[in-house]
Amino acid sequence: TDFRSTMIAKRDRTGRRSQQPGGGTTIISTFDEQLSVEVHHPPSFRAEQLLRIARIGALLNEATD
Repeated sequence: TDFRSTMIAKRDRTGRRSQQPGGGTTIISTFDEQLSVEVHHPPSFRAEQLLRIARIGALLNEATD
């Protein structure tokens, strides 16, 4: 199931969309058993966010081995 549109539209209890530190958005979605990651952050935060995503990917790989 592709849940990208759900993640973009989901709001918190106050009606606001959550904001990542650094003023951007990271979207992680699945479609046809493929993981898709979109990172939209300023360069100062992008590298840190990509490292976090790589760690999540490694943990997911360990869990499915």
